[in-house]
Amino acid sequence: SAASAASVRKSGRLVRGGSHIGKEAELNVAGFDLVASSRSRAQMLNFALRLLHEHGLHVTKPKILKNIVRYYTGECAAQPYDTLVAELLNGTRPHRCHAAWVAPDNMTAEIFEESPSHGNLQVEPQHRRGSIEAFTSAAKSEELMRAYVRDMVAGMGGYIMNEGKLSGLIPFFMGDVTEDDFDRLQTELWNITKGPQEDRWIRVGGDYAELNDRGYRAVATKQPHSEMSKFVRRVLKDQRLKVTNIHNFHGFLPWYNGMCAVQSYERLVSELLVMNTTPTKCGGGWIALEEE
Repeated sequence: SAASAASVRKSGRLVRGGSHIGKEAELNVAGFDLVASSRSRAQMLNFALRLLHEHGLHVTKPKILKNIVRYYTGECAAQPYDTLVAELLNGTRPHRCHAAWVAPDNMTAEIFEESPSHGNLQVEPQHRRGSIEAFTSAAKSEELMRAYVRDMVAGMGGYIMNEGKLSGLIPFFMGDVTEDDFDRLQTELWNITKGPQEDRWIRVGGDYAELNDRGYRAVATKQPHSEMSKFVRRVLKDQRLKVTNIHNFHGFLPWYNGMCAVQSYERLVSELLVMNTTPTKCGGGWIALEEE
């Protein structure tokens, strides 16, 4: 549209390059794929600026956008259209590791109402109700309760070290249990992890969490940030990889330990697997394959 073109011209100080593909491609998956195939950072900048304009937004920190588009052109990564749109829209909100870098042209823009982050606040009560119902059902059988406690410990990012101690705990949570009993079990399990070393028959943290998404999220959301270092080292070992630059390793961790972001186990593994071939300028070059 003429308005989109005007917006791009207004922000022209961001953009260099001869082709007009970023200014003319349709604002959809097909158009994005066309721009991405040019492998031009300048043209992806044009495309991203037009996307922002379509949503009534503009860039307030151009340097951040310049860095982001490298992950959509193939220079650092080749992420999809939907991811770009989500990242641009999320730029309106302050990040744990940097301020908002996108702002509405009109401060009443609906983007703040549509942000997917609002939904997270409604999940917890529903999850709690489901957990209590499962707890009540498990209390009818010691075998079921044993499995339930194992599942709860795994969700804490932990591991049961002493089966005898587990067997001794189960009878206290059998029969006609209540919501208070559910809360008491949660408290008891966490207290065990914090007791004297010799009494900690449940261990939690990066050294003990399952190597899957449940384990990752437990470490990222329920453990100190330092525990993610242990968890990621276990993932690296499982993938036959090793750290070659400890400084860059520590720079990577905040994007997974909750300090800057909480992502997913699948994303963590996939990113680690390409780090040994990713250019240093794109955050790679600090991992190598383990020698046979």
